[in-house]
Amino acid sequence: MKTKFCLKLAINNLKRNKQIYIPYLIASISTIFTFLVYVAIGTTSTMTSLPLQSEFVQTFFKVGTIIIGLFSVFFLIYANSFLMKQRMKEFGLFSILGLEKRHMILVLFFETTFIAITSFVCSLIIGFVFGNIFFRLFVNIMNLNGENYFFIGARAITRTLSLLVIIYEIVFGINTFKIHHTKTISLLKSNSVGEKEPKGHSLIAIVGFILLIFSYLYALSASKISDLILFAPILMTATYLVFIAGSIAILKAIKKNEKLYYKPQNFISVSNLMYRMKKNGVGLASICIFSTAIIFLLSVVSSVYFGKDSMLRTRFPNSIEIKATENLDGVYDEIHLLAKNNNILLSDKQGDFSEADNQYTLSFNTEGTEKNRIAFAKNIKNSIKEKSIITYFASRDLESLDWYNYFGGGLFLCVFMGVLFLIALILILYYKQLSEGIEDKKQFQILQDVGMDKDEIKSTINQQIKLMFFLPIGMTILHMIVGYNLICRVLAGFHLSDTLLIFKCILIVIIAFSFVYVAAYKITSNIYYKIIN
Repeated sequence: MKTKFCLKLAINNLKRNKQIYIPYLIASISTIFTFLVYVAIGTTSTMTSLPLQSEFVQTFFKVGTIIIGLFSVFFLIYANSFLMKQRMKEFGLFSILGLEKRHMILVLFFETTFIAITSFVCSLIIGFVFGNIFFRLFVNIMNLNGENYFFIGARAITRTLSLLVIIYEIVFGINTFKIHHTKTISLLKSNSVGEKEPKGHSLIAIVGFILLIFSYLYALSASKISDLILFAPILMTATYLVFIAGSIAILKAIKKNEKLYYKPQNFISVSNLMYRMKKNGVGLASICIFSTAIIFLLSVVSSVYFGKDSMLRTRFPNSIEIKATENLDGVYDEIHLLAKNNNILLSDKQGDFSEADNQYTLSFNTEGTEKNRIAFAKNIKNSIKEKSIITYFASRDLESLDWYNYFGGGLFLCVFMGVLFLIALILILYYKQLSEGIEDKKQFQILQDVGMDKDEIKSTINQQIKLMFFLPIGMTILHMIVGYNLICRVLAGFHLSDTLLIFKCILIVIIAFSFVYVAAYKITSNIYYKIIN
């Protein structure tokens, strides 16, 4: 009887709290679906039948599976923390009404099980329906020809189910611990405990600004790809310290300015932010870091993809280059005959002898269709491979095929990570507005009761929301402006030296992301206004 009652109570709880559970369910479905499709693509016959030189791609898929899996675990645990904060008072009420903690844990078990099963079933359905879209994207990025079919196999389903079980076992364990080790009175007051004004953060603020300046100077002077590994954690640490401690230091400075502080709008906004900035600082820093990661990943992906020809031309100035220990005039006559058979025109022939390595070099460019150029290069490679005098052969067109093998997996992983980060960002924005709206509702009701009119309250809310939302994107754009030099140097390591192309890609990604960010701001701010009103 108690089991049936708890099951019914769990279903009613999910219906009653749909405002917080639906976004959480969408986030869960999105992350599980992303993992499922990524693993499914990595285990298709198309992937397993790639040539040996594509082992780099398969390695990227293995690494990507681990990264996406770990991100899914931490992201859903993070989202669950927002969700549970809104539920604690409700569980405190259940306790007063006579529901024992073991029964509340049973209710949590049913709720968690329902979310997990729904996430898995929906992910499977969406995966079978829309997974082929991502597979087509992979095929296009890799430039694969022939028949390529997408199928979600047993291995992908098994791995996804294992990840799902791990995630929700951890989530259920965390929620059980909170309920079991929290007193009833604490459960009731958990959603109404305010933040104390932070004290003694001046030193941390100074350290944060120093680290930020250092990371910017480091980015401007960086010259190696490995520098990115050191730059990222320094920038992340600096961002968190600046938002948590630096923002408080700025607010305290405003508070000391009586002319600026003692105005109705500024007084309320600054005071409100002052008491809750420690928590908000972490959220704002997370939004900034996720935004920077999304823009960085998509900028690199688009730059590398659209800069492929520039990369290959930088690395291979000529279409064909051959080196040998003897004169190559006879070899060129054979090549000229092959060119006629493949409808290829030869131009810009260059031949010289290098005394440094005691070798003859023959290089030239080719003109014709891409298909004919590739066939011609393969014919040359086959015809000279038996010649003992040949020491080196390179073809820009054949390297173009290998380019997809070496970079395709990385680009595809970056696209997937960009999608995941965007989902995480939107959910963080949503829960942030939801939790702050609930916390601020009573405060603004009190202000209205003491004589502050609705227009002043609305103006104060607008001022606070705009600051909280546009500060992270402003810092993100600043990160990207300073990091532009580092991105150019990193891509130069891959022979992409077209800085104008890189700048255009970064600018387009920033503009597109800003539109998405503003749209998320509009949607989530409406939720905040509805709660306040």
